[in-house]
Amino acid sequence: MPAVPIFLQDDEDPEKVFESIFESRQLAQVEMVNDTHERINLFLSVYSLDPGENLSIIVPLRTLPMDITGEPMEETEFRKEFRIAKAEELVVKQDPEEAWGRVGSKTGSMCQFAMGSMLWTMPGEYVRQNFDPDGEWEGLLLAGMTTDSSEGYELEVGHYEFDGFTIDVLAVRSGPRLSEYLETRGYAIPDSSVFDAYVDHYVAVVESESRPPIDPDAYAALQEQHPQVIEALIAELANETKKTAEDIAWFKERLIWGYESINKSLRLHVLELVDAVFGRANFTGELLTIDLPLDEGRIFFPLGTSGGWPNEIGDIDVLFKVPQGKDLKIRDSKDAFFEDHHWYLFQMQRAAPDYDLESDIMPGDADRRDEAARAERVYDNAHWIALGITLVLVLTMWFGVAYVIARRKGTDRKVWKDPKLWMLLGAALIISLPGALLLYLGLDPVQVEELRTNFVVNDFMALYLVAA
Repeated sequence: MPAVPIFLQDDEDPEKVFESIFESRQLAQVEMVNDTHERINLFLSVYSLDPGENLSIIVPLRTLPMDITGEPMEETEFRKEFRIAKAEELVVKQDPEEAWGRVGSKTGSMCQFAMGSMLWTMPGEYVRQNFDPDGEWEGLLLAGMTTDSSEGYELEVGHYEFDGFTIDVLAVRSGPRLSEYLETRGYAIPDSSVFDAYVDHYVAVVESESRPPIDPDAYAALQEQHPQVIEALIAELANETKKTAEDIAWFKERLIWGYESINKSLRLHVLELVDAVFGRANFTGELLTIDLPLDEGRIFFPLGTSGGWPNEIGDIDVLFKVPQGKDLKIRDSKDAFFEDHHWYLFQMQRAAPDYDLESDIMPGDADRRDEAARAERVYDNAHWIALGITLVLVLTMWFGVAYVIARRKGTDRKVWKDPKLWMLLGAALIISLPGALLLYLGLDPVQVEELRTNFVVNDFMALYLVAA
């Protein structure tokens, strides 16, 4: 949760102090170290649209930390080092529904391509599927626009100093609410009942100076020359409506062209600022590594304070790591197996959840591991499985229609063994059914009066209707 010194609020509404503060990312890996302890690797990236003031971030912890370390880190580096990027890939691959859904999607695309080729020719179907003049301009638009002491409870129990920030660990014991306790330390936090649940907890107070979402010099220039842009951005943040990539692109355009006096050199920084505020940028933050005991045998992560932030968090990714032989039950998460561990990934975007993530540590389910391995094999081979299914469907359609036509004509033609039909199939997929039929009639002319009774002509007419 964000906290500011109380003295900064003397002359204004306390809640307005927090309106310009937002957390672009909340990334964490929570690892079961052994049967009694866990390790939280937490990436904090907190920015302010009113930078330069003292700002504290308070992280509630259920147990007393044994050690805390900290260092600056890039978001992409954190995602890679702490396996969030890997987990994002494998929770999809090892989900049976996702794996077979991928097969179904690819099969549908391949069947559509095969049927379209029979109708329009293979080159024509490729152009139809890959060139959308209506969507082209939308893509160009999106690409172009995105460029002390108190009675009844203990106080400080640990102090850590790092490059650019410090951490104090405090013990919040039974007594007043967390907000009242922090007031005795000179801190004010947003007014929210979400924080009332954090009683008999420890808190890690990360103290630093608030910073802007983009280059400080560029942001200072925007503040000085175009404060209306910052005001418009704060107003947009107050709107809780979820924004798609297209919504963000149009908002950028409105900012750029709504204030024609914006210096050209600053327009790019306006775009960067919007991307940063709405979580579409690579951020620099602090990595906190916290070693602490499990909560009576339960693994946990303090996500619930997010509900008390005035602004929604851009991206939330929390990854739990336990040995391969262990299972968890993490709310709204997906799991995967890799690197001899069982991983659970919880994700949200533009959200402010008001519940913690926690779970008992249970014996592993070998059937789930086998199911995940099978799903990953299906996902990785979805293209070839879909190709096989498509071939079966196309052959069934091709020779099934031919068989029905042959029976209706009262012939004993062995359609599966007819080399002419096999060659015509290849031709139909490349130059379309009408093209293949014209080729056939050109090589083996038929009298006009015989067209209505000719097997191939009747077969191709029926096939065209089925393909359409």
